[in-house]
Amino acid sequence: MTLYVDKESVIHRIDPITKLLYVFVSIAITYILPLHGFVLGVTVVSLLLLIIGKVLWKILPIIGISLILIISIIIVQGFFHPDNETILFSIGNVSLYKEGFSVALLLTLRVLNMLSAFGVLILTTKTR
Repeated sequence: MTLYVDKESVIHRIDPITKLLYVFVSIAITYILPLHGFVLGVTVVSLLLLIIGKVLWKILPIIGISLILIISIIIVQGFFHPDNETILFSIGNVSLYKEGFSVALLLTLRVLNMLSAFGVLILTTKTR
């Protein structure tokens, strides 16, 4: 069983070890340099590789299912992170905090990057 999508693209022709290295580096670098803009850039590159590989549509259901995880990250971090101090907005007695939302955004971008990077590997690499 494979998730490989048979398409003609430059991404499909890249050596599988190179794709594996990309997955490792693109995930590791988001932890080494935990800057929102940088992690967003890495995530955009992963999504662009999926577009170039003509397989973006195949990863969308997986990202959709991951929305449950992403929403829970935003709720837990935004409302309950231990460093929360600055209120972004409040509804009644419930407040979403800037610090927690910032952590949630970083985690969300990392999750999207992981899914996309592994998607590049799995969807564009033919098994033998």
